[in-house]
Amino acid sequence: MAKILSVNPGSSSKKFAIYDGEKNLFFAHLETESGKYLLNLDIGGKKETSEITETDYKNDIEFILNLAQIRHAITGKADIGGVGVRIVAPG
Repeated sequence: MAKILSVNPGSSSKKFAIYDGEKNLFFAHLETESGKYLLNLDIGGKKETSEITETDYKNDIEFILNLAQIRHAITGKADIGGVGVRIVAPG
C-alpha cells in the first residue's frame, strides 16, 4: 500500500505526517520561536526536539522527506502515493 503524506501549513508552524493506512509512521512539527527554528519529531512514540536551520524550515518538504527516509519511515520519495493538505481560511 502506498503511503500518504499529510501537510498542515500554518502561519508560524508546519506539521507533517506520513501514514501507512491508518498507522502513523512519522510526525514532524516545524515552528519558529524567538528567532529559532525548531523541529519536534515523533516516530513510533519516540519524541525529540531539536533546532534546525532557517534553510531547512524554508525548504520544508525536501527536509521532511529526507528526514523521513533517514528515519526509515519511507525508503524514498516514490513511497508517497498521495498528499493531503489542510488549509484553513481565517475569518
